[in-house]
Amino acid sequence: MQKTPILTLAIVLTICMIPQNIPAEDIQNWNFRHLPDGVRVRIGKGSITGSITSTDNGKRLAVPCSIGIWIYDAETGKTLNLLAGHTYQVLSVAFSPDGLLLASGGVDGTIRVWDARTGTEFWTMKGHEHSTTDVAFNPDGKILASASLDETVRLWDAVSGELLKTLKKHRREVYCVAFSPDGETLVSGAGDRAMMFWDVRSGIHLRTLKTHNGFVTSVAFSPDGKTLASVDEATVLLWDFPLTHVD
Repeated sequence: MQKTPILTLAIVLTICMIPQNIPAEDIQNWNFRHLPDGVRVRIGKGSITGSITSTDNGKRLAVPCSIGIWIYDAETGKTLNLLAGHTYQVLSVAFSPDGLLLASGGVDGTIRVWDARTGTEFWTMKGHEHSTTDVAFNPDGKILASASLDETVRLWDAVSGELLKTLKKHRREVYCVAFSPDGETLVSGAGDRAMMFWDVRSGIHLRTLKTHNGFVTSVAFSPDGKTLASVDEATVLLWDFPLTHVD
């Protein structure tokens, strides 16, 4: 998961569903009357079904939900667009490093690449046999990685939509992927409690680490590439990277 942390935004956002028993004409007033202290704006439409992400300048938010992807102005909370195309819930979204593209994956097993400014869909990438659980761009935005419940990781050409490689080694559902900041290594985490490391250029499996006691649900590199974080249901582990000292 290579996403810009929401904590880096200059404002604090609470994203939630508006209670269904509030009449439409009262929604705006409800938004302002019921904000917790320190919260500037509340946004959210429909069930939120995955992790949100922002552009690196923090000006736009992408929120996956049951009907598509809502794009918001992070400063005002104003709705900028709704990207609809997935036939089921969207589970993951990622902006390209330059903020021009948005990738999404969902229960329908597809990966879609959108023009992040206009909402035009460029590509629909098909190959996974089950839900797509995570998507991530490499640092130059030319390669897109996807994780799936079909136990595979796939690498795609983000410019053409072409499938480049299918990485098979996990023995359970894959939940997360992240590129190292230099773009040379991809790490994936899965329900087999393992993190796996892959050479991006060749697709060769480099190493498996199996130290978590639960499903590995999230992985992320620090911007300088020296620290890797991995998460299971109850634990966060911080690793020195590269992992030269690990057997």
